[in-house]
Amino acid sequence: MAREQRSLVKQVAQLNLRLARHQQRRDEIKGQIYLLEDEEALLSAAIRERLQAGAREEAKSRAETLYSVQQQLQDLRPRLEQAEAVCTSLVETRDAAITPAREKLEKLSSDLVELQRVRERARVADVTRQERDKAIHEGRLVDKPQTGSNPADAMPVLPQNLEEEA
Repeated sequence: MAREQRSLVKQVAQLNLRLARHQQRRDEIKGQIYLLEDEEALLSAAIRERLQAGAREEAKSRAETLYSVQQQLQDLRPRLEQAEAVCTSLVETRDAAITPAREKLEKLSSDLVELQRVRERARVADVTRQERDKAIHEGRLVDKPQTGSNPADAMPVLPQNLEEEA
């Protein structure tokens, strides 16, 4: 069971590492998008100001930069969606790997507990049998032959002389 548990821990660690790398990539893309969106808003405001001030050449220059920023955003947004899909898929894969393995480990653990109970019952039955055999050997008990299906018939009984003393 310990070997299977170590194997599961190793498998989950590998999946978590892969997931962390993809989440890092996704977060980097998100960060780039946020920065570009801020830059887009600032450029739009600057272009309006330049146009209102009559500085058409400066507005044109900023508009070219704005166009470049918007192109980058167009390229990054699908990459972000793809990165999020990969992260979701990896989480599902990890959970799908963990659930059956966890159930198997719980079953093995339950089986182990049951085996320990059975062994303890067998040990107690053996000790009881040894004590009964010792009592019979010492003459404190007499085996009564089994005659039917009545459980009382199978019980050892005190010898006649001990019953009279009691």
